[in-house]
Amino acid sequence: VLVTAVLTVTEHPKIKEDGVREVEVMEGEDVMLDCQVTSRPVAMVTWTPIPRLSRLLPNNSLLLSDIRAADSGVYTCTAVNTVGTESRNITVTVKAIHGGMSEWSSWSDCSVECGS
Repeated sequence: VLVTAVLTVTEHPKIKEDGVREVEVMEGEDVMLDCQVTSRPVAMVTWTPIPRLSRLLPNNSLLLSDIRAADSGVYTCTAVNTVGTESRNITVTVKAIHGGMSEWSSWSDCSVECGS
């Protein structure tokens, strides 16, 4: 008598713990939010919200391009498989660049200090 058994090992999704939880970025820059997941079977990873000019990379990271102040907020990475679900939040703070011109003043003679 020959008996064959199949053992299937499953693992609920686990998101890497040492990932960054808060990110500060200057307006106009790009930022990558990481979500490294291990699971069996392979988990489906989603991000919320999905802002304009963003792209989900093959390694489950979310790339935000040309970030704006309106993109500040909490982003959630969620990993789901047939065994379970796990989520991780990352807070993104966008620092605005305040450009513009300074006030003009009338011309004056150069003092000794500025000329040397």
